[in-house]
Amino acid sequence: MRFSNVFIAALTAAAPISAAVIDMRAVEERALSSAQLVKNIDELTTLSEKLQPVVDSIQTGQNIIFKRASTQSTYQQVISGFTNIIQVISRDVQVMGNSIQYPDDEAKKICASYARFVAIETELLDKLASKSDILIGVFGGPVQAVVRQLENALDTLSFSIIDQVPVCAADSTQKLESLDAALKKAICAYAPLGALGVTLDC
Repeated sequence: MRFSNVFIAALTAAAPISAAVIDMRAVEERALSSAQLVKNIDELTTLSEKLQPVVDSIQTGQNIIFKRASTQSTYQQVISGFTNIIQVISRDVQVMGNSIQYPDDEAKKICASYARFVAIETELLDKLASKSDILIGVFGGPVQAVVRQLENALDTLSFSIIDQVPVCAADSTQKLESLDAALKKAICAYAPLGALGVTLDC
């Protein structure tokens, strides 16, 4: 069957429009629903809450020496727990897709979920920093390394949420500052110099 030149020209002209429509649909499909975003943030909160008793059980003082095996196991659980949180954050950021305009009621739920996560994570990091001891020895370096990775992951997540939900920007930015302070304190507390008995002002 032969097509007229006019028909072919019309079809060619319509192609970019069709492609644009397909692209818009793809954008809509990639955009994450508010319910799923809240669910993802709540999952991170749950992971942080599960790590709280592990951090609570970290030995300090002479117990680090007398219960070395137990201390090593606990720190390994802490490192594993933070690594899991980092991996989940990486997954969440990848699926967040393009920025969309959430209705105010949905946006408020996202803001509340993020605020709760930040509060729990900040408390966890403060507690971890308080467990630092000059006797932590070889445990300090690996803990500091994973917290540094966590810092990068949390910054990426936080800025992504602020970008996705502008209504959260002011409050989220303030909470991010508190979280950053807790991260820096934990990083400082587990600095290698601490294992040498050098007192650091964290």
